[in-house]
Amino acid sequence: MNQLQTVINRIKIAAFLLFISFSVQSQSNYAVNFDGTDDYISLPTSVAVSQSNTFTIEAWVYWNGTNNGCIYSETVLGNNNPMFSIIPRSSDGGGIELTFRDNSATGLTLQPATAKVTANTWVHVAVVRTSATNMKIYIDGVLKDDASFTAPASWTPTKVNTGVRWRASQSDFFAGKIDELRIWNTARTETQIKANMFNRNLANNATGLVAYYRMNEGSGTTATNSCTNTPAIDGTLTNGPTWAASPIQFAGNALHFDHADDRVIAALATTATSNVTMELWVNHEGGTSTEHLLVSNGVMGTNGYAMYINTQRKLCIQYNAVGVWNTNYVLTSNTWTHLALVIGTTGFTVYANGVNVYSNTATPITPTGSFILGFNTIVGGHAFDGKMDEVRVWNVARTQTEIQNTMNNEINPLTSGLTLYYTFNQGSAGGSNSGLTTVIDQTGNNNGTLTNFSLSGATSNFLTQNSGMSILPLKWISFTALKRNDGVLLQWSTASEVNTSEFMIEHQSESSAWKSIATLISKSNSSEKNEYSYLDRSPANGINNYRIKQRDADGKYSHSEIRIVRMSDQLQSLEVLSNPVVNKTLQVQINSAKQQVSLIGVGGTVLWQKELPRGTHAIDLNNIKKGIYILNSNDNTTKLVVK
Repeated sequence: MNQLQTVINRIKIAAFLLFISFSVQSQSNYAVNFDGTDDYISLPTSVAVSQSNTFTIEAWVYWNGTNNGCIYSETVLGNNNPMFSIIPRSSDGGGIELTFRDNSATGLTLQPATAKVTANTWVHVAVVRTSATNMKIYIDGVLKDDASFTAPASWTPTKVNTGVRWRASQSDFFAGKIDELRIWNTARTETQIKANMFNRNLANNATGLVAYYRMNEGSGTTATNSCTNTPAIDGTLTNGPTWAASPIQFAGNALHFDHADDRVIAALATTATSNVTMELWVNHEGGTSTEHLLVSNGVMGTNGYAMYINTQRKLCIQYNAVGVWNTNYVLTSNTWTHLALVIGTTGFTVYANGVNVYSNTATPITPTGSFILGFNTIVGGHAFDGKMDEVRVWNVARTQTEIQNTMNNEINPLTSGLTLYYTFNQGSAGGSNSGLTTVIDQTGNNNGTLTNFSLSGATSNFLTQNSGMSILPLKWISFTALKRNDGVLLQWSTASEVNTSEFMIEHQSESSAWKSIATLISKSNSSEKNEYSYLDRSPANGINNYRIKQRDADGKYSHSEIRIVRMSDQLQSLEVLSNPVVNKTLQVQINSAKQQVSLIGVGGTVLWQKELPRGTHAIDLNNIKKGIYILNSNDNTTKLVVK
């Protein structure tokens, strides 16, 4: 063998070893696979939370649908009565049996609950005890059961397991995979559950976190507890559970459609016929043999409204059964393009990359049916070929400036007017995502179902998103602007921050442009609630607009919503400080001795009435449905939007 051949062989061997090393290291996201016969994970009893008046148990599960499979249980060895267990039952079509009772069987038994675990599908299950007498079940971040019960007497769990319920004997072995098991001693809210469902930077020391089993070891018999609040409580894999690749992870992804039969189906995003905006990013791969449906809210060709690409790659709008308008805007193949359809009260406007490309005075009829991406279910075709990302539906007619300001970055799911929001930030790009068939609606309960996607490889699957899209660096909880004597107090809070750098407070008066008036350093990386405040001591007389510009470590940024404060010698007796109302908390300021305040619904019905003294008040609206109301005081009337 000559010297050159020796060198070549060494290069080949090195490349092969590098490939093996990369292949092993690239798979770092695992789940535990249970055989349904005798496999389980034994957990230390110190993780038990069932005797607390508030707790949350959450996990991702892939159940194969056979028998009854225990996801999690706390029991007393040798006694069949005191127990807490979460079990999907095959005899109930995956309906969950939720049992929480004491030695005399006092407590709660839902058999079955409304909540169901679909077989052979990755499903997120969260059980939350909100008080001594209430328990909730969420499936994929959507509330399914809200059960009240008689509080059971206390008892001491002696066995804690995932994958089996162990009482007088072992039973209900889980068949399938379990990932991301988290145990909390606090009642997690729907917003918190959804925000951290795919574990985007969830801190190991998050407040209330008792145990966190990421299941990413990939080998051995130990399920390591990542939570630093309570160390040394690892789980033990018993009787041979195996490790399996898992798609349960956060990733900056888009969704690819195969030009055959892929589609995303959800309930209607809205039934409105005006003040609607639908927007999305598309990357069309250029096929001209058929038309290509992008998005339809309602039954295409019958009612509702849709955007599609015709055989000349031109963007078209369709209303109802007969109204079709060709915008003559040609989409460039294999290029990301942002599209927006804005339906106002006197017609509609179409924007491409933030530019007005078409307008018309037509208005649609009331839509019925479903919200669909990528496939015309009426004619059985018009399948889309390419990728989609950042699908948003609003119950307001967005302005051109608003569209331009937010189209290149992800946005806060709590943004006013947003009714549906798909980011597709889940799964492994181009990898195996089998069973991950639910697209989470980040702003509400309108999750989409992936139908006919292969979920493997470079087509019909999750793929890396447009490199120019800026992933939301943080999640906003609240932002308020309140008068404080001659100044304005700005207060804001975030639910999570990822590589954030700073907050720039921006101000605009009636006679000036936006300008920065202060900068605050952020917490940088945190999954907990963070609170900030700033006092503007020199607001202008008249209207003052405030917004927060959050800058990321790499220079990318996003804006908060705008808050308005009027400074004048003449104070209004009632000022609404949070409109629209998010998180069901109304904030008002009373500037007189006292005010009789009423909330009035549709048809003039008085929903509640309160006499409020001077000062700032936070009013709980948890019993009020989303919608538009009138807030009335002695000498003031305000239209109020409750989200």
